[in-house]
Amino acid sequence: MSNKIAEVEASDNLEVPYDTSDPKQVNTARKKAARTRADRLQFVEAAMNTEQGRAWYYDILKRCHVFNVPYVDGDPYATAFKCGETNIGIQILDDIQTIASGNYVKMVDENKRRNE
Repeated sequence: MSNKIAEVEASDNLEVPYDTSDPKQVNTARKKAARTRADRLQFVEAAMNTEQGRAWYYDILKRCHVFNVPYVDGDPYATAFKCGETNIGIQILDDIQTIASGNYVKMVDENKRRNE
């Protein structure tokens, strides 16, 4: 497995920025981004189809302060840090709601039952 990780890291390091004035290169980059997003959504959907996956995602969203205001009184740096965490959480939440909105409701219900 470590060889696969090394291959991915090597591949990522070899990526060269594309010429944004070349429509062919832009189209290739768009297609790659669409495939990456589709793969990520497929993973999210698979994880959200299990109780453990839903619990894990709920924990991540909670750690990212998605359900709270990130403001820290008197500390703009801590507020900015928490806003960054919230931004990541909102992106994850968007993926969940895009591909597994029914399981999102299930995830929230399961969390309520766990905390009763």
